[in-house]
Amino acid sequence: MKIIHLSDLHIGYSGCENRFRVIIDNIISFCENTHDYIIIITGDIVDDGTKKKQLDKALAQIGILEDAGFIVLVVPGNHDYGFLGSFPLNKFGKQFNKFFYGVSDIDYPILGHPKSPGLINDIAFIGINSMEAEVEERDYILGAQGRIGNEQLAELDELLKTDTVMNCRKRVVYLHHHPFKQRLHLKLHDVPEFKRVLMTNGNIDCLLFGHYHKGLKWNNSWGIKRCYDAGTTTSKGNKPGHHRIIDLSKETVFDFDGDFHPNKIAD
Repeated sequence: MKIIHLSDLHIGYSGCENRFRVIIDNIISFCENTHDYIIIITGDIVDDGTKKKQLDKALAQIGILEDAGFIVLVVPGNHDYGFLGSFPLNKFGKQFNKFFYGVSDIDYPILGHPKSPGLINDIAFIGINSMEAEVEERDYILGAQGRIGNEQLAELDELLKTDTVMNCRKRVVYLHHHPFKQRLHLKLHDVPEFKRVLMTNGNIDCLLFGHYHKGLKWNNSWGIKRCYDAGTTTSKGNKPGHHRIIDLSKETVFDFDGDFHPNKIAD
């Protein structure tokens, strides 16, 4: 099974919806056997989580991928939690869960898909909500920061120690906020605690994230072979966006950018 890593779609921002629609068509055309792929989207699905119209559009677009046969896993980002990513409220996080998973109260970390939790093709896909604890702080002055929280970190630690996860073929952890490069107004607060949980268990094969719109590789950080920032899939603000296709059964040199971007189209 191969992973297609997407992030920071920002549906609702000028041009992003149109670009994502073409990207979807290109993914479907390229990936003929959809059951060989799983799509992971690491947050900021919409540009303004207070607007249900944006969520409706994003859900419809992702639905096209699901109808084509892809499994799509998502986690929320700061923009999914409130107005322009800087004013997070828990009710919008619940709204995100309801839209994309059908249940407003989801216990993160997620193992697999909330509708059918567990391993997928003997791989543990573990979704982290890096806004779960941040909404309690509401540090509006510094903006788009994240916080996993002690409770979720303890549950992650426990999950990684289960026989199911320890004995599966591969382990993939994904979240929105960037765990390595810390910028003041965009930082993930509990990086040291998150790092400790991952390194203590020492069996993570891939760590995926977004948020910074840079699209850089951070491979071999924290002893994890694959660490990828997807950038912004829809190239919001002309920032880099990669559509990496990752085959966990091969070395990292075989990972590549599918480059499903459209040709230049009018916004």
